[in-house]
Amino acid sequence: MMEKLWLLLASFSQIGLFGMAGGNSMIQLVQDECVAHRGAMLE
Repeated sequence: MMEKLWLLLASFSQIGLFGMAGGNSMIQLVQDECVAHRGAMLE
């Protein structure tokens, strides 16, 4: 359980850190992280 929480924290931290350019750049980051890497959502 804690491992999943740490992975979630790392994912959101990465999106927040690299998504400073605005909303349009964050869409691609969230898509890459949630769809391609984690398989949490469908495209």
